[in-house]
Amino acid sequence: MISCGVYRYPPEEASHIAVPTTRRELSGHELPERVVLVGFTVRDVEILRKTLKDKG
Repeated sequence: MISCGVYRYPPEEASHIAVPTTRRELSGHELPERVVLVGFTVRDVEILRKTLKDKG
């Protein structure tokens, strides 16, 4: 996610920025067909999954 490792950006905040921003930027465009959001830790993945679920 957004500089959550060494730079210590809070993963929860990063996911609340990354998910809606990605969706907004992709809406109305055919490409790319797929975007991969990467969580480097189990906690990051859980946070991303929750955000994706909550932000529908």
